[in-house]
Amino acid sequence: MSSHSIRPIASLALGAMVISTATAGTPDLEVLVYSGLNNSPPNFPGLFWNLGAAGFTNPVIDSSGKVAFQGTLFGPGIIPANNRVLWYGASNGWTNIARNGDPALPGLPGLNLLAVSNIYPQLSPNGNLSVSSSLAGAGVTTANDTAFWYGPAGNPGSVIAQESTTIAPNTGGAIMTSTMAVATGTKTNNAGQVLFGSNLSGGTPAVTTANNFGVYLGTSSGITEVARKGNPIPGAPALPDPSGPFMTPDSTSLFLHGAGEAASTGTLVAGTAGGVTGNDDKVVWTTVGGTMRIVARESDPVPGMTLINYRPASVFNMATMSFTNSGKIVFNPILGNIAPGTSVTAANDTCWLVDDHGTISMIVREGDPIDGETFNFVQSSGGMFVTNNDRVVMAGTSTAATQSGRIWTGPLGGPYTKIVQQGVTTVPGDPTSILDFVGGAANVAVNGVGQFIFSSNLTGPGVILGVNDRGVFGWDPVQGLILIARNGSNLIPEILEVSQVALIGATGFGGENNSLILTDNGWLVLRLQDVKGFQAIVRTRPFDVKPCPADLTGDGNVDMQDILFIVANWSAGAGNPADLTADGVVDIYDLLEAIAAYGACP
Repeated sequence: MSSHSIRPIASLALGAMVISTATAGTPDLEVLVYSGLNNSPPNFPGLFWNLGAAGFTNPVIDSSGKVAFQGTLFGPGIIPANNRVLWYGASNGWTNIARNGDPALPGLPGLNLLAVSNIYPQLSPNGNLSVSSSLAGAGVTTANDTAFWYGPAGNPGSVIAQESTTIAPNTGGAIMTSTMAVATGTKTNNAGQVLFGSNLSGGTPAVTTANNFGVYLGTSSGITEVARKGNPIPGAPALPDPSGPFMTPDSTSLFLHGAGEAASTGTLVAGTAGGVTGNDDKVVWTTVGGTMRIVARESDPVPGMTLINYRPASVFNMATMSFTNSGKIVFNPILGNIAPGTSVTAANDTCWLVDDHGTISMIVREGDPIDGETFNFVQSSGGMFVTNNDRVVMAGTSTAATQSGRIWTGPLGGPYTKIVQQGVTTVPGDPTSILDFVGGAANVAVNGVGQFIFSSNLTGPGVILGVNDRGVFGWDPVQGLILIARNGSNLIPEILEVSQVALIGATGFGGENNSLILTDNGWLVLRLQDVKGFQAIVRTRPFDVKPCPADLTGDGNVDMQDILFIVANWSAGAGNPADLTADGVVDIYDLLEAIAAYGACP
């Protein structure tokens, strides 16, 4: 990649440095912040990074290439009450979003941020940011000391909810009592909507254990109810009690897509006349189409399969990227036989299904043939991804007796092609190092166009345990498999020899069915650690998004027409094609980029 923000190493934290990796063919990494070399944290000259604290959190990135992460300060005047900061930005500037001890973000006047949540924030592709913190100040107790905010362009200026203060809609005045924390159960989309769950208390009539939890959609203008424990489910199968069944939504596996609809799992509870047991109480539900409906329920027949049901007394798992913007829902049931059927055995009783507005079809089933082998399973957490353009990526295992780890990809419905085979696939550029890939531990991240990254242990004659035995890899339909970073590499000559590479992978996804670390336009963000314990946040565009990016007119040349295109779009913001440097603005640096590429495209 290229960058206009090359700075001397002494001022690295205030700018950025593009460094070439040691292995030929690997992408350049742009160091955004580095905790070594006496670098000051962004916007805090004279202070240093606290290396003895938690270090950097795993970073997240949006489509403009801007990054959000947290770090800890050290130096004069810094105490635990003011040492933690959440930043948002990139090499052309950083914004302090929240800091321990600062006044609370808008909406809670007179209060301070006690401790900003140290989990990564929710960041949508267009920069909508959700963050949370504990609170301090007059009237704050342990019962109401957490809140979370949302805002566009990295500016979370609207309070969504405060613990034991915010009133839940349709509850007769009941308040939300859960700890308000942006976590894996919180999702944010491009439309500025935030999906979250909360326990409830109070109200008229008073909330009971039968209706004390809800799922809500928050925006800057208010909160609406998505699902609530104890509410009847429209269209659910009839039970002896006409007021039931009711459902308890799950609190963590919540999914939001770009149109503001939701999907998740839950547990049915019968009304006073009964009718629900432990054999048929688990469900997958959605609000696609505007009303809640049951997608799948334990003990029900599986559509399209003869004498096969969703096994009684089992569970449903949702895929990592489980809910596409077109409304497709991906889930993993365990299958059972309906008498007199006997076709389901221990060798074929798991599968992945997709619901497309009420039509259910198979993605893959245990025991199926898959690229010359037999499919075994995909990890219930972190192994199945279906993108918004209907591409499938699966990290799992075949039925091979040993070294069964695999990654497959292909169009929804197949066929699926094996990309990585444990014990066989070698490191690009180093045929002596072999990927010892294990499906469920790969931290896979997938973007909307089907590109993906993953981590893998390495084996081979030149591999030394703890020195150069782990790498991060990427795959693109055109480029194939690439190496992005490997421990033991001198990514910054004489300064940073990488000992660890950290990525959120499967747990980091948002409300547009999107990865939080790999954007649809190719931005990737990673956290590295060197052998001295210093950390770095780096970004890169590992895949060739466009072979000749400065050819804005598409005529095969970078010429005066492309220069004029840049001038015509001068000062345009993030996402404009003339923003060649992807720094969020069309400016002189983009013009220089085009001039440097002037002539026929390669």
